[in-house]
Amino acid sequence: MKKQIIELLQQCGLEQYKEVIEQGIKPSIRLKPKRVKQEKTIPIGSSKMGGRPDLPPSIDWPVWSAKEEHQLSFLCQVNLSELPEMPLSLERTVPQSGMLYFFFASTNEALYEEDWFPTQKDACRVLFYNGDASILRRTNYPKKMKKEGCFPACSLMTLIEWDIPSSEWIALEEEEQDFWVKWEDFNKKHQLNFVSDTDETYFRPVHKLFGHVEVIQYEMEREWVHLLTVDTCEELKMDWGDTGHVVFWVPEKDLKKWLFTNVLAEMECS
Repeated sequence: MKKQIIELLQQCGLEQYKEVIEQGIKPSIRLKPKRVKQEKTIPIGSSKMGGRPDLPPSIDWPVWSAKEEHQLSFLCQVNLSELPEMPLSLERTVPQSGMLYFFFASTNEALYEEDWFPTQKDACRVLFYNGDASILRRTNYPKKMKKEGCFPACSLMTLIEWDIPSSEWIALEEEEQDFWVKWEDFNKKHQLNFVSDTDETYFRPVHKLFGHVEVIQYEMEREWVHLLTVDTCEELKMDWGDTGHVVFWVPEKDLKKWLFTNVLAEMECS
């Protein structure tokens, strides 16, 4: 797949940037939700988005440590044993078993309260559990949970996709004016040929683990790794600002140890 992307790069007249772009091509794990009529049809311990998390008794539903009246919304859980066969770079990073949970402060009070706009680690939580799966239970919503912070349950299919870096990766000379035309052509053809469910007129929501994130406002420092993007999505009844997305970041040094105590999440919108 990576070879095919490089061939497309050359077809679009960007062969002089082959080396730098090739270094930035990364695999990602695409998450594709499908709404279910009843949450109970999703087996406990399976990957899912929305609904209620399947937590072990030792883990309570997370809240903001400093603002406990704000319950964190459950976005998704990923059963790592259900992931497709991964490229070596991801295989070295991701354990072969365990559950990864993502929570975020998504209610209006949390998102738009100036002092607590979720750019601090209290506003999100990523949990990892790799114990006995038989003790997982579908956890009820907390009593103080606001309806707007609850999302419909969706089953989840996962697949591997290959992401290209953003154009900011490439240092341009002033005379290279036609780069942007060629890059736009390359980016569009990459979407159509290598991103699932994309057509000429409509780019569907993209939820994914790892890979690159589509930057709307600004990109994090290079020592941070993109962990998860959850997009605005009709299927999940999620609308992040003005059709934006929520992005989870983890320090690279923490990811190597599979630690998630310093994760940050941001809502980005245009």
